[in-house]
Amino acid sequence: RVAMGEDLFDGVRSYYPKLDEVIGGFAKGTNNIIGARSSSGKTTFLTNLFLNIHENAPHVRMGFFSLEMNKSRIICKREDLRHLISKI
Repeated sequence: RVAMGEDLFDGVRSYYPKLDEVIGGFAKGTNNIIGARSSSGKTTFLTNLFLNIHENAPHVRMGFFSLEMNKSRIICKREDLRHLISKI
């Protein structure tokens, strides 16, 4: 269980406080689907989400599947985000 203020929730934090507040974290053994129309930022959001979780909870195992982008484009997007974040 992860403590968030006064409330407790089960799962892995997203490190987006409002999202964690609404969904209560990602529960172990579940599949979570993010859906929206094309070019709405799903892959950027998920790549950033994965980086947040990996940097704050490296023991957590995650998978990523996209119907819109192949593996090399996802890796490029991840590296672009890391580069942008390192400049901040």
